This record gives sequence, structure tokens and C-alpha cells, in this order.
Amino acid sequence: MKECIYYQETEFDFGQFKDKALEEIFYTNFSYVKWCMETINGFCIPPVVFDNLIKEGQKKGVMWTLFYKIFFSKELLENNKQRWDRYCEWEEIKDRRDSERENSDSYNKYGGPSDGYGGYLDDKFINDAGRKS
Repeated sequence: MKECIYYQETEFDFGQFKDKALEEIFYTNFSYVKWCMETINGFCIPPVVFDNLIKEGQKKGVMWTLFYKIFFSKELLENNKQRWDRYCEWEEIKDRRDSERENSDSYNKYGGPSDGYGGYLDDKFINDAGRKS
């Protein structure tokens, strides 16, 4: 699943609001953002960004942000948080893997980790094995 992470300044690359930033759409047409969160697989607004958008909206006097819990259900916000958590976990795994590759003699010398039997597994083998699981 491809995650589509949207920050305040992230511009939409689809639909009727193509080339418009999330922040602009959020304040002028929150129902579209809600629809994206409900409908588009992987669409995610980091919880801290969502909270900041609400707080800024309240400061700007965007009336609906005072009642956002009516428009964005607890379930929808929890689903969004779970997507964000999965994304963070995946990024952490990728970072750890990349770090291990950079610091591993087996990767540097042989192009793969040790197989535990005195040999080495190259990336092609690992990728092929992952597809069969």
C-alpha cells in the first residue's frame, strides 16, 4: 500500500483541487479532505498536522473548526492515526535496514547479509524470497 502523507503545504496532485495545498482545502472545503480520508487508500494527515490545522483554523475564526468532532468522527481520526503509525514503523524499518547496510562488511564486500552458513545472501535472492512468502 502506498501511503499518501499530506502536510499543510502538500499540494494535491489529483481531483478538483489539484495544485492546491492541504491547508487551503482544509479551511475552504473540509468535506473534500474528509472524503479523501474516508475513500483514498493510504491517504494520511499526520495527527500533529491535523491538530495544528484545527488550532490555526480556530485562531483564524474558521467556524467549523470549533465543531470539528462533529464532522470528523472519532473512528475516522483513529484510522488516520493508525495509517500514520504504520507509515512511521515502515520508515523506521527502512532507516534501520539502510543503516545496517551502510555499516555491514557483508553488504560492502559481498552485496548481502550473511546467510548464517558462511555464505552471503544478495539483494536479488532476498527480494525473490520475499515475493514467494
